[in-house]
Amino acid sequence: MTTAHSTQLLVCMGSGGVGKTTTAAALALRATQEGRKVCVVTIDPAKRLADALGVRGELSNEPSLVSNFGDGQLWAMMLDARQTFVDLIA
Repeated sequence: MTTAHSTQLLVCMGSGGVGKTTTAAALALRATQEGRKVCVVTIDPAKRLADALGVRGELSNEPSLVSNFGDGQLWAMMLDARQTFVDLIA
């Protein structure tokens, strides 16, 4: 990871079942522990990310605060591509 003041976008992608969600959740937790503000975004309608982060209920198209770790914050959301597109052009 880099300094606390930098902005980064990290994309985890690959074939199904290779650990993308687990990797994304682990990286997000680590960055949060380092004092960073992190938002993990999934496009998978399955509840795997919520389960991996211990979120009760479902994630939505808006970021939800999952946890605070010292100065860090962990947010998570499930991107609804269709709704985001509609919001963008409206």
